[in-house]
Amino acid sequence: EKIASLGRYQDWLRAAREGDAQAAAELRRLDRWAADRLEQWFPARKLDLSVAPPLAAAWNSESAAQEQLPKIVESPFGTPPMIRASAIRASEMVPNREMREAVLEALSDADPIVLAAALDRARSLLEQDIVEIDSPGGVDRLESDAARVIERLSHPIRSVRIAAASTLAGLGPWRSRLLKGEQREQFEAALEEQFAALR
Repeated sequence: EKIASLGRYQDWLRAAREGDAQAAAELRRLDRWAADRLEQWFPARKLDLSVAPPLAAAWNSESAAQEQLPKIVESPFGTPPMIRASAIRASEMVPNREMREAVLEALSDADPIVLAAALDRARSLLEQDIVEIDSPGGVDRLESDAARVIERLSHPIRSVRIAAASTLAGLGPWRSRLLKGEQREQFEAALEEQFAALR
């Protein structure tokens, strides 16, 4: 059954967007559960709900999200890292140039939650770079974007190194062209860390 094969949250979002009623119902149930728990755990906290409409718009693939999501990602002061990371992950539903730039900038973010989300989202950006490799500046764009991910292979936090390696692992033959010398060793070491974490 298709619903049983869905793994990551974005897979559920995509299925709901494509009309899967069971996936949509399960997402609504999870949203209600999360809202109830938030109220239970932080009853006195006044939540800033201004980010909710753009996130909801992105999850529904509505163009209204395109202008607001980059602003959420680019506001490190006052916006919780989890909200910024959610905006990055939701941006897959409404890709545009501004969001692409926001994600690439987030690859230099100081917060590991935001950084991990940006690394995960960068995978599809790099895949798009490869699709457009023959366009003017295509090779330079791929090399520039990949360099931002490659830098994170030496990050002090293991989860960030693993996320960077995971993103680069999906580049197929291009990976060997993009990784140089010590970077290859860092890539292999991060992959080994990931395998070790799964054992």
